[in-house]
Amino acid sequence: MNITKRSENLIIISLYLITLFLGVSTFFNITFIDRIRYALIVILPGLISLSILFDNIKNLKVLLKHKVPLVLYILTIIWLFLTFIFGIKSGIDSIKGFIHFGVLLTLILILFNSELDESLLKRIKKHIFISFAIASFLGILQYLTQYNLNTFNNDKYPGILGRINSTFYIATTFDKYICLIFPLITYELLNDKDNKYYKFLLVLSMLAITFTFSRSGQLIYLVMSFVFFVTTLFKKQFKNSILIVVVIICMILIPGAKYSIQSALDYAYETVHLPKVLRVSLLEILGSDIEQVEPGLCADEDCVGDLEGSAFFRNYYKSVGKAFIKEYPIFGVGIGNATYLYENQNAKDYLKDKDVISDKYPYMYPHDCYIQLTEETVYIGITLILSYILSLAFLKLKSRKNKNDIYLILLILFALALSNITEGLFYSKQIIYLFAIFYSISCNIHIKEKNNCA
Repeated sequence: MNITKRSENLIIISLYLITLFLGVSTFFNITFIDRIRYALIVILPGLISLSILFDNIKNLKVLLKHKVPLVLYILTIIWLFLTFIFGIKSGIDSIKGFIHFGVLLTLILILFNSELDESLLKRIKKHIFISFAIASFLGILQYLTQYNLNTFNNDKYPGILGRINSTFYIATTFDKYICLIFPLITYELLNDKDNKYYKFLLVLSMLAITFTFSRSGQLIYLVMSFVFFVTTLFKKQFKNSILIVVVIICMILIPGAKYSIQSALDYAYETVHLPKVLRVSLLEILGSDIEQVEPGLCADEDCVGDLEGSAFFRNYYKSVGKAFIKEYPIFGVGIGNATYLYENQNAKDYLKDKDVISDKYPYMYPHDCYIQLTEETVYIGITLILSYILSLAFLKLKSRKNKNDIYLILLILFALALSNITEGLFYSKQIIYLFAIFYSISCNIHIKEKNNCA
């Protein structure tokens, strides 16, 4: 399918509008404007899909060329509709959930099957990076000035002014966006090792991820940085090897960041339930004097936001999600209904095991995309969605022999896989549609220039 100038413009507008403006609640305090801007998050990707389909109405047979993704797409849409019909409630939240996933899956399929020439691909990538750079600048400015771009200030992290949200509504969404952009930046560096523009973007991404003070985001970023470092050694790009080492060192030395990284490690230890004797403490290495707390002791409201308090509450939210999975094994609670339960605080009304829900703590979504997807669509739904995404990656890897392409796809999947453990990215509309755009063009195998990498 061809992408006309109109469709290209819609893609570019989406990149800027979704990245830069739709999360800045400070600029919009009028309710109906808030509703319009959030509706645009779904409307714009939907318009992109309809525009490309309309321009190629006589040539839709291209969708039949790759049957596995198409079959998985159809089966997923059917299954999501069944969970919508037979879930606990067919209301506005389930309608929103079905539309959200329907548009997301459709956009991925259409962009994957669209023909991209070298110049178009470069233009789209250019705007991805520019919108990312502006969002990062806004976030760093927010950190330095304490100007409220939909953020909050607290003394939870020593030596910092506040967490960066940039134009995203929460810091943990912005940091996952940075983690998903990192593979694209480093991929371009592997292809053009001396390009100062991408080196600048790499340093900028480090500053942005560090100032978000997001524990999970920083850990993912550090692991990916190590992967990039090893890759540069194999490719003998020693200047880039030195650059990424400097980036990692600077990241750790920024005031407050070492506490955030240690918190992430301790949370990981608690999550996988390693014995305390096996915990490798980064506190001594970093010279931090943060007092450690025994797991499970922080279970009251005064501990909310503390290291063990965060682990405690996240485990609590996950346990509620697992209870729903157990009690609704056929169709789940229905697509979008985790939001319904959260917004109405009525989870206990739908559980036979009432003791799972604590009267002391409010119900919240699981903070784990895999549990939430399974809660809403059971194992069939999550298997279909993940298989659909992986099928596109497989076709890309099968068709390309370029090792840099393999690096890009695997690192994007790695970032997505880990990010979904700590945040519901598939439910975060602002970021998931951005992911749909650059994941689709990265997996695209309809590049007109055979020697050009997507």
